[in-house]
Amino acid sequence: MSELDNILARLIQRTTERKLKWSRAANPNQFVTSVDAISVVIHEIPGFDYGVPPSYRLEILNEDGETVEILGDMDATDEQYQQLERLHTTARRSTLRYEETLEKLARALDV
Repeated sequence: MSELDNILARLIQRTTERKLKWSRAANPNQFVTSVDAISVVIHEIPGFDYGVPPSYRLEILNEDGETVEILGDMDATDEQYQQLERLHTTARRSTLRYEETLEKLARALDV
C-alpha cells in the first residue's frame, strides 16, 4: 500500500469518526478540509453522458496553497477510484450533517 493509499484510508476513517470537518469549496461537488495547515480537496466531476459514472479528483495543497499532489481517475487504480468515491461521499455527508439530519428527522417522526 502506497503512502497516498494510506492517506486516503485515514481521511475516510477520520471523516467517518467525525474527527475531520469538511466544508464546501468553490462548487457544490467540491469539499475541502485542513489538516495541520495542509488543505485537502475532493472533487466530483459528473459524467457527461447518461450512464457514465462521475470522475473524482483528490488535490493536496501545502501551507502556501500550492498543489503538491493530484490523484484523478486517469492515474488511480480501481481500488483508489473506489476510495476517492468513498471519500467524496463521506466528505459530502459530513458537510451536509447527514447523520444529524436523519437522527433529527427520526426523533421528529418518533421512529
